[in-house]
Amino acid sequence: PPPRSPPPLSPPLPLLPCTLDFMGFEGTNLRYEPDGNLVAEFLMMEEFWLASARHDNYDNYTCAAAVQPLLECLDIAGSSTLGIHNMDYESGTVTDSSEATVYDPETEVFHAMMMNNSQLVQTDESLFGFEQCGDASVGDGVVGAYDIAALLWYQFKATPYDGLPSDPRVVNTTRWRAGTALRCGFAGPDAGDVESRSDWMLGVHEGSCLSGFDHVERDA
Repeated sequence: PPPRSPPPLSPPLPLLPCTLDFMGFEGTNLRYEPDGNLVAEFLMMEEFWLASARHDNYDNYTCAAAVQPLLECLDIAGSSTLGIHNMDYESGTVTDSSEATVYDPETEVFHAMMMNNSQLVQTDESLFGFEQCGDASVGDGVVGAYDIAALLWYQFKATPYDGLPSDPRVVNTTRWRAGTALRCGFAGPDAGDVESRSDWMLGVHEGSCLSGFDHVERDA
């Protein structure tokens, strides 16, 4: 069948500020209100990460963000967080595979980089985000191992995250990357019927502030 037409473009969503804790459970029901811990955030990150690895696309995340934009607050890190630059953008995988597995390819490199940056100035903005785009620090447009790593190193007070407030409700992280929802179901030029991981990551490598609006328009 012919590829689906890209969704119509619309004005960018506001780049809303995020905090590390912004969701939680009431009983078994998920609520988009901070609850003082990071259990819900971790579980959702893990779900999106595993889905992207299983299907080689980011539809689970981008389509969920189309329904509930606050989920973009899970995108808190990337391959350049704390100065890391180890992503092979052609394949969408990390280049250091000394301890890599299908499940966990990036966290060892992330941990090593944090140990090398223990003297960083302790500010929220220096510890989260993939790129500074204008006045906003944004993630890399996906939810994956780097986001989970940042969350866990904060949770366990690993250097340099140990200088942040202990209450995750007041820890500022990133702002939304504009147009993420438009990537839901979008077919890139080499993606078949959905955008592949490498298609998006190559685009981010070529333009680190790439928005979903520009990505969809470029590859339509």
